[in-house]
Amino acid sequence: MDSHWVEANLLSGDQETMAYFQQLQIYNDGTTLKDHVSKETYKKLQKITTKLNLPANTFDTIKPWAITTSLSLLSFLKSPDELSQASTLGVDMYLITSAILSGKPVHELEGMKFQGDLLSNVAPEQQEKELNQILDALLDESSDDINLPEEFRKAQLQWAKGDLNAFSKSFLISDSVSDNPESQRLLGDRDKNMANKLADLLEAEGKSTHFVVIGAAHFVTKDMVLDQLKKKGYTVEFIK
Repeated sequence: MDSHWVEANLLSGDQETMAYFQQLQIYNDGTTLKDHVSKETYKKLQKITTKLNLPANTFDTIKPWAITTSLSLLSFLKSPDELSQASTLGVDMYLITSAILSGKPVHELEGMKFQGDLLSNVAPEQQEKELNQILDALLDESSDDINLPEEFRKAQLQWAKGDLNAFSKSFLISDSVSDNPESQRLLGDRDKNMANKLADLLEAEGKSTHFVVIGAAHFVTKDMVLDQLKKKGYTVEFIK
């Protein structure tokens, strides 16, 4: 392997980029969340903080898109304390660390700045709409019978075993879901861009081998990265 490629290098040491990403998540103009969302939305969020045993003002300085991201992650964990553990012991961190220790260069397909701009550059009303979607899902009493952390664990095992069909079903992504604006923004357009970068890499002069790591969601959607590469004429092989 000549190089390692990831969506974003979390160990790049680029403090300026990290600070930029963090600033995108918070209100720094003296306002708080209450000034940007309806009373109904804020009330639902308070119910969630109570449900998660978090302080009532936990999300007051955070923008809706960042809250949605955090709650989406928290819904798959047994407790908020597991979030920091997941971020430091995740697959990305392990593989990036392994590449660094073996002296292999780590390159980015996107980068933190790109991802931050992608997530935050959404109209305020759309941000609130997406926040309400996750809030309603978490407050839905009919979903209390569904153990999301356990379902997430099952999906992880399916992925580890290479059972892509079962994993796709667990991920709950259908054609209709994949076609909505949010999924198109987070998956569809990014898949095309990443596929173009990989094609450039494959078409570069000389011989080399690259290890590429992207999120599992990019393997279960219509017109994913692998589909894009196939359209460009490349042979893609699934190896268990």
